[in-house]
Amino acid sequence: MMEEKKSLKQIVLDKRKVGKVVVMGIEGPMSMPLEDIVRQPVDGLLYDLNRLEEVTLTFIDDPKWINDFAVALVIRKLKSDIDKLEAENERSREALTEQLNIRGYAFRGRCDGVPEDIERAFNALGICTEEHKASLEGKM
Repeated sequence: MMEEKKSLKQIVLDKRKVGKVVVMGIEGPMSMPLEDIVRQPVDGLLYDLNRLEEVTLTFIDDPKWINDFAVALVIRKLKSDIDKLEAENERSREALTEQLNIRGYAFRGRCDGVPEDIERAFNALGICTEEHKASLEGKM
């Protein structure tokens, strides 16, 4: 039993090194890219982590349920904040693109002839293509 725990611990640590997270599923431990688990809706994330509030409340006899419950609340808040920021970023990107198009700087994959400050705005929002970034760096 002790050897099995050490082996599982090593698997968890090894997966972490390659950007994966190990969760305990119905059929045992399973790993997935950390990016994938974080990008899913909050209920799926908490489900995969076995930290939905209603689940943590079933462990009322184990004092760690309090921290597990708090973790669920913190994750919900952080995911909500991320969603708001991503939506705000998308609205800003759309507004900038619209303003640039109104001013005659219609984006067609390159920023040729665009004033430097507007080009920086394109780059900051990730609008310019990799090809254009390479040409700016003199790699083309």
